[in-house]
Amino acid sequence: MGRAAMPTSPISPKSQASPCLGIPAHSRGRANQNLRHLQGAQVRLIRLAATPAAFFLPSRSKHVTAGKLALISMVVTVFFLFTAGNNLPGGSLDFIAWAEAIVRGTTLPPHVASRDIGFPLLYILAGFPWSHSFVGITLILASFAVLIPVLVYWSLVRTSRTIAFYMGVVCIISLSPITYMKFFFHDQAYMFFGLLAVALLIDFLWCGHFRTLYLFTLAALAISFTRPAGNLMFPVLMIIAYVTVRGPIRHYLACALIFVLVTGAYQWHRYEIFDMRNRASIPSGMGMQMFYSMYLYLGDFGYQLSPDLGPNTKHLLDKLQQGLQPDVRESAIIKRALIDTPPDFMEKHVYSFTPQGLVEKIMTAPNEEYYMILKYVDPAPNDLFLLKITTEIARSHPWYVIQYAAR
Repeated sequence: MGRAAMPTSPISPKSQASPCLGIPAHSRGRANQNLRHLQGAQVRLIRLAATPAAFFLPSRSKHVTAGKLALISMVVTVFFLFTAGNNLPGGSLDFIAWAEAIVRGTTLPPHVASRDIGFPLLYILAGFPWSHSFVGITLILASFAVLIPVLVYWSLVRTSRTIAFYMGVVCIISLSPITYMKFFFHDQAYMFFGLLAVALLIDFLWCGHFRTLYLFTLAALAISFTRPAGNLMFPVLMIIAYVTVRGPIRHYLACALIFVLVTGAYQWHRYEIFDMRNRASIPSGMGMQMFYSMYLYLGDFGYQLSPDLGPNTKHLLDKLQQGLQPDVRESAIIKRALIDTPPDFMEKHVYSFTPQGLVEKIMTAPNEEYYMILKYVDPAPNDLFLLKITTEIARSHPWYVIQYAAR
């Protein structure tokens, strides 16, 4: 006979213990659920911390990476947009006067000829002649600040996406995009259009699409109209484009024709707005700008302004000597040239000298205020006369020209 089976009593599954831990199943389920909640919270915390960090890592998509740079740049730009003060440097009102003259149909005085039309057009685009508010032009310059790091990225992205991204970040960290954002002069626009032209040219050199070459031409026109220094940029870069890419020459000729025609129309505009038909000489700013650079850095390289440089320089210094008599404080030249200069500077660096002593100081210690005195020796500065003085300095000190230009 077999052994009788031992009677067993039924046990609820909920009260069954783990064979290895002796933990009831319902307690084990709650522990697993708590563990899952804890792991989920950790994952969410990691994701939350990783999200801002991801903005500083390049993405696989070029467009997403460019968007990241634009967002980072916008955050920095908005911060300084509300914390930085406005700055209207000397000569900034000339751009406003030009914008007003275009809208009102009036003419401009000769001294404004040292400026260009690019920045006045931005004032018009911002609605300044009607609103007389700086909000519009500030927003335009702020948008340039946001886009400058993106242009740096697009200029380098075909070489290395990682390097291009971090160079854009470096550009933001350097604060160069926002340095001139609230400085109402042409510097911010010139920097933006210059980078835009370079980015378009690099894209053309890589892909060879001629529509990009036409866009580059428009950007080069914007540079040329924003600052006189940009006038030589187009022909030099166009030669580089042709030598590098080649292709049908008709496209290069068409771009050159567009540049010449638009530049010609701009010269006609200058002829009208400066009322050149009724003036004895053509207003220009080339002599003033070249003399500014040539004079300002003389002291840095051990040179000085001297009547021995040539007859035009001697004539300028003689007229300055006469115009400062009998007292510097009452001189019409000083009142004309330094009307808005801080009193402390005037007392220390101008009024404390005799007429002869101030002339010697101007000759041996160049600075921007002394340049303004030289510029306004005559009530209406003669641009051609200043250009002749610049030529005499260059002829007497050719190595100096190379030195300061190289620096």
